[in-house]
Amino acid sequence: GVRAIAAYDDALAKIGREHNDANVLCLSADFIDNNKIDSIANTFLDTNFSGEERHVRRIKKLDSNLGEEEG
Repeated sequence: GVRAIAAYDDALAKIGREHNDANVLCLSADFIDNNKIDSIANTFLDTNFSGEERHVRRIKKLDSNLGEEEG
């Protein structure tokens, strides 16, 4: 159930949450300054999953493919 997003700006953090229901945020301190990191983290935490059917289908498909590899 872990879905991670590597974000380097607010837009990616927002899309990762809205479209992929990401629940882990990955940030690079080498490439992003502290102010930007704070902004990205706040965007990620303040954004909810959209729940749109196409996004739900995508996540279900990803989850089912993972289950096949484990079995």
